[in-house]
Amino acid sequence: MDTFKNFWSTNKIFKLFFLLTATTIISCNNHKPSAETDLLVICDAALDKIKIKDYKGIKEMFQEEAIKGNNDKQLQKLVDEASVLVNKYGLPPKEMIMFRSQLSATIDGPVQLTFVDYPFPAPKEKNSIPDRVISFGFNKKVSMEKFWSILIHNNITSDSIKTVNTPKIPFLKTLSFNADDINWFRIYYSKGDSYRDIGNAEGVFAVSGNQKKLVDLKIKNKIENIFNLLAKAKIEKTDYKYGIGIKRNGRPEFIRYRFKFNNPPVNNFEELSIYIIIESERGIKEKDEDFIEVTHSYMNRYFISKLKNPKLFQALEELAYYNYGNNLEKRP
Repeated sequence: MDTFKNFWSTNKIFKLFFLLTATTIISCNNHKPSAETDLLVICDAALDKIKIKDYKGIKEMFQEEAIKGNNDKQLQKLVDEASVLVNKYGLPPKEMIMFRSQLSATIDGPVQLTFVDYPFPAPKEKNSIPDRVISFGFNKKVSMEKFWSILIHNNITSDSIKTVNTPKIPFLKTLSFNADDINWFRIYYSKGDSYRDIGNAEGVFAVSGNQKKLVDLKIKNKIENIFNLLAKAKIEKTDYKYGIGIKRNGRPEFIRYRFKFNNPPVNNFEELSIYIIIESERGIKEKDEDFIEVTHSYMNRYFISKLKNPKLFQALEELAYYNYGNNLEKRP
């Protein structure tokens, strides 16, 4: 699923994630926290308990159904790891704590979660990626008073280590590809925070298939046009960054294309990914939002200017609003 991968790295060393059926829990004072400050009070209280390894206290802060059937040792392992961070670095300044939304898969289908991310140690700049993050998850459809999840993201030993240890694949001089060579494709769209009424209840859709599906959907010629424009586009910059996830500050409207080929241009090409932000969330600037981002081999990234390539941007944007009929994936 292409929604995994938001602002900070989603690679995890330890995680506690509960997939729940809907349940409603009402607190004794009937207060329903909705503002960020309310969530911070809950999360700060949890970190106080984590600091002293109050396993029972943390367990009581989860949804009752979330704890049912889970091994206490998993929770203890999570608390132990988080306790080291809290005792070593202390709580980060409030301005370094991030709030984000993310679609996450559950047994009942995708749900929109709100996460409060505490960086350890606190980076010097807010948009810098910290070494580790303790992330508290809330599901407002169930309750914003108790946790839906607690995650620990470790950015040191995930993408950054893979980037260093993975043999570097040379960058292509031109991004030239043949639509006839496609043996698999997937197009994923999210309306983000935009007003558009597109996709499922969460505002997302996906369509995928083989070469025949491209023809049946009558979009092969559109992909050919995209490839032709891509081959002519100037590459503004490149870098190595392992992983197919895009770290986002907000909830932008975006579309991502993924292709696998019968005759890839280099060894270990894996797949081609083309990602564009159509429109950023209001008031939130995304890193590299002015570029079309192209990736292959899960780490070779190319950046192409939207402003200098308006036809390419329009061709990519067009398939966000294309009518795919009944061919959309049921659970994108």
